[in-house]
Amino acid sequence: MANRYGTSRGPIRDAIRELEKLGLVEIFPRRGAFVAKIDNNAICDMFNVMAHLMGLAARYCALVASAEGLAEIDQRISAIESLSDEPDCDPVSFALASGRAGAALGRICGSVVLRRSLADAMNQTFWYLIFREHALDYLSTERRQAVAKHWRAISDFIHDSDALAAEHSARELLYENRNETLKRLSIPGSAPLDEKLLIG
Repeated sequence: MANRYGTSRGPIRDAIRELEKLGLVEIFPRRGAFVAKIDNNAICDMFNVMAHLMGLAARYCALVASAEGLAEIDQRISAIESLSDEPDCDPVSFALASGRAGAALGRICGSVVLRRSLADAMNQTFWYLIFREHALDYLSTERRQAVAKHWRAISDFIHDSDALAAEHSARELLYENRNETLKRLSIPGSAPLDEKLLIG
């Protein structure tokens, strides 16, 4: 590659490492770099991990959120509710609004480690493609309204300092997102989905 692009090996190695961070490349010592395998099981796994991170963030928020943090959550969820009532709402815009609410949970949860983990997961290439570039969920008004209600329930649990209910509700929201996405996403040549991964 260095010869092809007229550069030294250093920038090529750096570029491959960046692709590895994004989950697009897997590096095997003494074998080289290979395009990462993306299948339905990997997508399911990604949602499961995100569900646990988001659930933990909601739980922490219920325990430590400040008045300013609670106000930010309410503002983000009001935006989701407003979009959910628009019959011609762009699903990607709705996904971005939902993502901003999730990011708000990460910011106000009081844990630097959790905030960084959530931010890394949200910026992962698969997640980015599913929710920021393509409409694989939130395609109907009914679905958007159900998600908005779910976000409102999470907010209510956080306001009530009900940490366990907030965690459970946030996880359930992500599990529903996972199931809706898997209904619409079919990766050609992918192994059948391992049903044991459908936790929740």
